Amino acid sequence: MRQRLFRMIQKQMRVEEPTPLLRITLRSWIASVETAGLDWLEHRDVERATLEKMLVDHMVALLGVAAAHDASVELLLNDLT
Repeated sequence: MRQRLFRMIQKQMRVEEPTPLLRITLRSWIASVETAGLDWLEHRDVERATLEKMLVDHMVALLGVAAAHDASVELLLNDLT
């Protein structure tokens, strides 16, 4: 399932072959989404829309960190934002 989600994100970003840092970044984000989702299901003390927005912001922040170390991620981030 994680691999399928990874490929879906990769396709949405129009990235054919991610660099190692982008691959690590995307997999890290997927793990965070899974953990946040499980926490939300257990507690439901945050509005779903708030959680969704936070996770999108989290992706942008992670890409920003990766961009500081990988010029191709920086180009991708500029295209996405």
